[in-house]
Amino acid sequence: MVSKIKQMKNKILFSTLIISVVMTFCRSTKQNTSYEISYSHETECVTTNMDGTEIVKAWANGELGSAGIEAAKKNAINDVLFKGIIHGKSNCEQIPVVNEVNARKKYEVYFNHFFSAGGAYKKFVDIKDEKTATFSNSTGIVLIIQRSDLIKKLRTDKILNY
Repeated sequence: MVSKIKQMKNKILFSTLIISVVMTFCRSTKQNTSYEISYSHETECVTTNMDGTEIVKAWANGELGSAGIEAAKKNAINDVLFKGIIHGKSNCEQIPVVNEVNARKKYEVYFNHFFSAGGAYKKFVDIKDEKTATFSNSTGIVLIIQRSDLIKKLRTDKILNY
């Protein structure tokens, strides 16, 4: 009888130990994840202008120099088109230009050409400030996005129907 009680206590102690280890592991993972989520290099709104342009700070993760600047330009246009600018100041348009579900995939040929090396995206983005920020192998730059001209282009090309 004493042996069975001792076995039960050992099982309970062992189970408690296992549960504690699992909970501690889960808790520390969750803390690391929230840190990574709160730290991002998302395109940020700086301001909007009355002429239909938006000033944004865009980033290219993992790229530096001129390649980083071009990647940041593409990221900024992509965010304006498909995500909206939700970080930074709140006066930029938070609704994406193309709000059709799966539009990037539906018009994949169009947008692959649009974002190619000599693509049309370059007509809708200019450098506002030549200074670049580098942080943790990423390049950040302040850009001017020609949002209203971008909308006109997509309407002309029958991507937008509003």
